Amino acid sequence: MSAKTAHAPRNTRMLRRALGDSFIKLAPHIQVRNFVMFTVYLSAIMTTALANQSAFACAIAAILWFTVLFANFAEALAEGRSKAHKLEYRMLHKDGSIRWILDQAKVMQRDEHGKATRMCGTHTDITERKLLEEELRRQSHVDYLTGVYNRRHFMERAEQELSRAHRYGSPLSMLMLDIDHFKQINDRYGHKVGDTVLKAVADLSHATFRDVDILGRLGGEEFAVLLPETDQHAAADAAERLRETIANARIPLTGGLTVSFSVSIGVSSMDSPEDNIDALLQRADKALYKAKDSGRNRYQFFTAELNRITRRKAEIESSLRSALAVKQGLFMVYQPKIALESGALIGYEALVRWSPSAGTLVPPALFIEIAEESHQIVALGDWIIDMVLDQVAHWQRGGCTVPPVAINVSPVQLRYPGLVERPAHACD
Repeated sequence: MSAKTAHAPRNTRMLRRALGDSFIKLAPHIQVRNFVMFTVYLSAIMTTALANQSAFACAIAAILWFTVLFANFAEALAEGRSKAHKLEYRMLHKDGSIRWILDQAKVMQRDEHGKATRMCGTHTDITERKLLEEELRRQSHVDYLTGVYNRRHFMERAEQELSRAHRYGSPLSMLMLDIDHFKQINDRYGHKVGDTVLKAVADLSHATFRDVDILGRLGGEEFAVLLPETDQHAAADAAERLRETIANARIPLTGGLTVSFSVSIGVSSMDSPEDNIDALLQRADKALYKAKDSGRNRYQFFTAELNRITRRKAEIESSLRSALAVKQGLFMVYQPKIALESGALIGYEALVRWSPSAGTLVPPALFIEIAEESHQIVALGDWIIDMVLDQVAHWQRGGCTVPPVAINVSPVQLRYPGLVERPAHACD
């Protein structure tokens, strides 16, 4: 036996005497806050475990190696190779709980040969501090309401899983889900019930997916799930299971009432080694909104055709915004309204048209829908009112008798105050 290992039993007895008899044995999962020490310590445990195929062997290896490491620290301190000793580790209390211990020691006096003659050290129970640190670490990673990962930690875990998928060439899929008509739930039942619904989505998702799947709340009523080792077909099965589970769920309320709700889900899968998490999220988000547009309470794959349509809509939205800003490309046409019996002109319907460039005409059904989705319909509606009033005034100045002119109004415009007063203000 070497000189270093010979001191192990004595150091063990000193440690136990200093800490008290309540600490009856060292835990087999001691954590050492030093990378080199940890590497040696872990290698010893694994070697022993593999050789003996025994959990007891692992525990014994942990105790012996930790004792050796402690003895090495003490020897280095005494011989002057180290000025101070500081070590954090865990121990198993006789009541079954884990206690964190902080060992600190310092040489107070040495002889002429540099050997330590006086030392001062402490053993401190830092369990409460460690529990607080762990709770703060957990809170920084977890959404406080639902208990799933918050957006930041979800992205960190997703990046790690993406790297692993690239390294091993394994499939990877992303789900994005959004609670249908969540605002109506909040408005009808209150935000407390809305919070309960969010928790239910998280709980039902945990119960539906595997332990290796990564679930996070991105914000509001929107969640994301990363599915490792999952191709497109398996992702579709998972999305349908979750959709059906949530659709069949009932949230109990006071008075014996229940709340039911549904989710829309967008699905995307990794297509190439160049894919990243942002790309997967963006594709799943586009598929999600397609699922909502298609009636909600369903899942939708991201496809090349969907990508083409989404890109085209984005281009139209941007061009329409520019057209409204400079008042170019938009113009009005007036469709006569004829009485069938007499054939007399009884009015006009004002219709907006858009020609972004010479010889092109964007279908009204397309750009008006985009204007409604992006809420540009409000500014477009104001512009239409101004143009119609100017045209009516122009006809009247020319001596024409102008019949009633109808202007179409979007439901989105009705949500904004002042619509009824807008024509009167334009005439002032």
